[in-house]
Amino acid sequence: SQGDERSVHDNDEPIVSSPKPQSCKNLILYLITFAVLAYGAIFLLCISPERTYFCDTGENIMTFRPTHACSPCPKNAQCDEGRLACDAYYESSRDGKSCRERSDILDSR
Repeated sequence: SQGDERSVHDNDEPIVSSPKPQSCKNLILYLITFAVLAYGAIFLLCISPERTYFCDTGENIMTFRPTHACSPCPKNAQCDEGRLACDAYYESSRDGKSCRERSDILDSR
């Protein structure tokens, strides 16, 4: 009887399940998606222009700021926490570094 048991166990082969083709395709799709998203994020970070940090209105350029230097707040603007807000009747220039008279006001003259 013991001989029979040994022969049964000796003939047992471990069952190895191979990955299903569908799960391999899904894994590849996930990896490709991740790679494309990561590459896109890195690309956007590299090409995005560096934001100008403006000194708060009334603060001068020599004021000590341990984290970053600031640019003087432009004419016709108020600056707070590094951000530029153009005064009434003015709009931000394309580069975002100055304020110009609004085009609708210039057109009405």
